[in-house]
Amino acid sequence: MIKLTVSFFSILLSFQSVSYAAGFDCSLNTLNETEATICGNSYLDGLDNMSNKLFTKAKNNTLSLGILINDQKAWVKNRNKCGSNYECIKNIYLERNVILSRTSEFKSVSDEFNSDDITYDESNESDENNKNEDKKTNANGYSLIYNQWLVKNISEAPIKSDNFNKNIRTGDWEVLSHLNIDNNVFFFFKVNTNKSSSYLILVSDYPGESVIISKYDSNGYQSPEIQVIKKGNDYLTYSVNNVYDDKTGRRTNKYYRVDFSNLKNIKSNDIDASWIKSKVTEVVNADEIAGLMSEYKNQAKKNNDWMGYCDEKLCRSNTASANKKWHVASGDYEGVYIFPEDRPDISTNVFFDKKKYETVNFSYGDNFDWGNENQFFFSITGSPAGLWKTDIDKKTTENILSVSQASKPYYFRFNDVDYVLSYFDEDFYFNNFFVSKDIEK
Repeated sequence: MIKLTVSFFSILLSFQSVSYAAGFDCSLNTLNETEATICGNSYLDGLDNMSNKLFTKAKNNTLSLGILINDQKAWVKNRNKCGSNYECIKNIYLERNVILSRTSEFKSVSDEFNSDDITYDESNESDENNKNEDKKTNANGYSLIYNQWLVKNISEAPIKSDNFNKNIRTGDWEVLSHLNIDNNVFFFFKVNTNKSSSYLILVSDYPGESVIISKYDSNGYQSPEIQVIKKGNDYLTYSVNNVYDDKTGRRTNKYYRVDFSNLKNIKSNDIDASWIKSKVTEVVNADEIAGLMSEYKNQAKKNNDWMGYCDEKLCRSNTASANKKWHVASGDYEGVYIFPEDRPDISTNVFFDKKKYETVNFSYGDNFDWGNENQFFFSITGSPAGLWKTDIDKKTTENILSVSQASKPYYFRFNDVDYVLSYFDEDFYFNNFFVSKDIEK
């Protein structure tokens, strides 16, 4: 009986000093006692095969690859402590396989959503030759394509906290930002649970648990507003407005920094309330706060109040690209227009021609986000609904998630692959968020 490590394991083992793969070659004479026991028992061999399959599936679907690998390394060490004990080996595999199976899988749009939720627009938007095809071209030469990305739900994670509040799950969730830390994506969500309380929540997709960073209360006034005012590669600084200060008995503004610098080898058991709170410090220096807010306001001013002409109609944009080359706007529910920087008179519609859509909210961040380089994402609330991606260089506008309730695109990049987090407004009781993955990678 020969057991071979899957190709992904062999690739990573070439630069990993410690093996984390469950699979191994039973023909080797260097097997340890536990490995030899597995090779000599068909049931344990089957558990090991299944563990390899589940690990590979998790690796291909998780946004927390670092945690997955570090957990696996620790698990292999614990497994090898079983020696030749059959029950010990069996139980440790069964427990591990349950955990690996919890990683949610990226699926096709048709597999993830009900057919009633999926909306494809097959109307004739251009010439007769392009009618009822997946690809159409508008008057400015932009190809309009239906190219559905893979998608998975990340909203079903339970809250991991000693002070669990059952109302958090049914609160009003909003993604604020994310950080890529040690090969893991951490999302930061603001959650309003009532008229006076807000939570900051850390969410990762593996092992599928969320952690409350902190709760902020206004003592009956209104939900404190949480905003990210500065972000680096491994940290972010945020402000909390109208939070009640027990010491002074007044509402005030607070400032905090979440710092993951020099953080390595994170495991799932590390991520709890005490761990995340150890990464958060309050910013109290008045000069530092003034500098942070000045920088934040100057950046916001650069993006706001730019006006141009969508065709011949005046339209407003607060969506300047990071490279300062472009503005995007929409006027009177017609078209999606790009402008070269500082040229309000040169507009190009990248969307459908001669039909009105609910696109007026492109002036607002929750309906639009810039992507990688000269790409951007937007959502449409009317037909053709869903999320769209425009690539200015390729002159394409793709429908990547054709679901009527999808909105609020939030772009991020992980391991050289493009992803978009979006809000799905179907369940009036729960807020649902889905991650779409570029199918070309």
